[in-house]
Parts: sequence; structure tokens; C-alpha cells
Amino acid sequence: MEKLLIIQPVLTKYRLPVYAEIALSFETTIISSSSDTKSGFGNADINNTAIKEHIHLKLRKIFGGIFFYQIGILKVLKKIKPDKIYACAATHDLGFWLLLFYCSFIGIPVYSNSQGPFNKTNNLLLYKFIYSVITKFSTRLILYTPYSFEVLKKIGISTGKMRIAHNTIENSTPVDPHFKNFHNTLGVLFIGRLREETNIELLFDAVEKISNEGVKLDCHIIGSGVKESYYKNKYKNASNFHWYGQLYDENAIAEISKMCFVACYPGNVGLSVVHYMSLGLPVIIHNNITLHQGPESTYVIDNYNGFLFDYNNQLNSLHQVLQSVLNQNPHMIKQVGINAYSTYVELKTPSYASKIISIISEQE
Repeated sequence: MEKLLIIQPVLTKYRLPVYAEIALSFETTIISSSSDTKSGFGNADINNTAIKEHIHLKLRKIFGGIFFYQIGILKVLKKIKPDKIYACAATHDLGFWLLLFYCSFIGIPVYSNSQGPFNKTNNLLLYKFIYSVITKFSTRLILYTPYSFEVLKKIGISTGKMRIAHNTIENSTPVDPHFKNFHNTLGVLFIGRLREETNIELLFDAVEKISNEGVKLDCHIIGSGVKESYYKNKYKNASNFHWYGQLYDENAIAEISKMCFVACYPGNVGLSVVHYMSLGLPVIIHNNITLHQGPESTYVIDNYNGFLFDYNNQLNSLHQVLQSVLNQNPHMIKQVGINAYSTYVELKTPSYASKIISIISEQE
């Protein structure tokens, strides 16, 4: 069995099942750094998986945190002597660049995983140079989404080494909307890290406007992060806001989702949209791709598997979207939920791990 070294900034709980599945095909070692306890990611444990070893390296930030690197990464590389490397292509990670050039020199294939410059509109010549170098020195450039691929193609990067893995999650307890009741369900679900970009304030303001018009919506907030205490204190008197904190029990999340008719991420979103879809809920997000945290936001198609509100008129637009959904026939909302769930099924079939395994196993 070939040795595979996986290098990530953080080993998150939602990614662990992916790496555990990969470890069934490769002798797998993971390098990561520990996440801040307030980050909302949660730290994963490799016990009861086929992963051989999880090595924690200290993360050092320089130039005010603009750049970072994992201390001792080459030392670990020389000790393990992997046959292949699967690495997060974080462009501000100096360790990634060192690894990329070193492995090219000694002949170890590097499979770089990237979301691409999907949200970059300025300095395109700089990003063309950066991704030209990454592509040149990588064996494959594994991209999150088709949108990531198209952006790189548009700025002139050769696509020969590019592959699309369709970044997703595997929900062990999905909710098929065919069997979900959308009648008289007045819950709005949020799942994600509670941080500045989450913009829970917008959701609160839009829901309050709806309440003032005579319809009380309950907001179910699942997640933790640096702003959790701030939000809970700010909205402590809002009886319709229910806080669950950092929750990883998929059965419990599924039950909470059944009280909801839509899922909304009022701020800048990434992979959370796929989690929403796995719960059979229409997804509500804003329409400015350049501000979102990840290209997964492009999975949301307006009036098909979700609804887009106008970023340039956020409060009025989100209020109008919620009001419009409330006024629609529940059967129509259910169909949007069914489409969202179908999108999730398509993304996870075959699994994210099996797609990565297939790309890593390609003949060079």
C-alpha cells in the first residue's frame, strides 16, 4: 500500500470521514495544526479510523499573520518518506510553497487541493502567476468546484493538470424532503461558525420585520465561534432565537432541521450550503460571489434549490425573500427542498473521498 501524507492547516471533524475513507486505500499520515478552541471548527480524533498517524505541528504566523507556516514540516516529510502528498494549497502558507518546490526537486508527487481565486477581481495578473506556478509544480491541481475551474481557465491557466472534486460533506443523517412536512413550519435554520462574516444581525433584523407584520419565525442557530458569546448576549431577550452551540450529533441536527422550512446563511458562506441541502431545505444566501467564503455558494441556484437575496440591499431583499417564501404554496417550497436534496445527492455520488482517491491514483 502506498504511503500518502495529507497536509492541512487544521483537521476538522467534518473532514475526518473523508480522510478516514482515503486511509482505506493508502497508508495515511496527516499533518495539521490545532485550531483555536473559539474557531468553531472542532478538533478531530483519528481513533477508530484506518489513519496511521496524526502529527500536530505548531503554526507560526509572520508579518502580522499575513503569512504562516507549520514548523518542522520538512523534517516530518523526510521521516515518513511518503509516496504521494495531498496538500491544501493555501497561497499564504509558506510551508506549502517550500513543500511544493522541495518535492518537485526530489520527485514526490504533490496533489494540491484548492478553491482557486474564485472571489478575486483585482490583481488578476498576480493570481495568474501564483496559480501558474502551483499548477506547474503540482502533479494535479484538485479544485473544489466547476466554478473554480472556470475562473482559472478564464485567467489563462492551463487546464491539463486540473481536476474537479466537487467539495462536499457526507451527512450520516440526511433528511429526505419527500417525507418532510413544510406546512405550518415556521423555523429558519442556521449552521456555521459564528464569526464576523456570519452577519447574524441581518437575519435577526429581517426576522423582526416579519414578526412586526404578524408572523413569528423561530431561528435555530447551530454553531460556535469567536462571536458566539457576543451574539447570545446581544439577543438574549429574543425568545425566538434558539442557540445550540457546537453540535456534531447529526441525529440531533436532523431533528432540529425538521422544525424549519428554509436554511439561511445571512453572511459569507462556504460549505455550509451543502449541509443545508443534505437536510432537504431550500438555501437562502446573498448573491455576491466575490465576498463568499468558498465557491460552494455557486451550488445554490435561485428559485431552483434555494433563493438569492441582493447583497446591495440586504435587509429589504432578505425580508422580501422570506416573505415571498412564506406566501408561496408549501408544495412549491417542498419542491425547492427536493431540488436542494437532489443537488446534495449528486455532489456526494460518488463520495468526495473516492473522487480524490481516483485523482491521486491516475497514471501520471
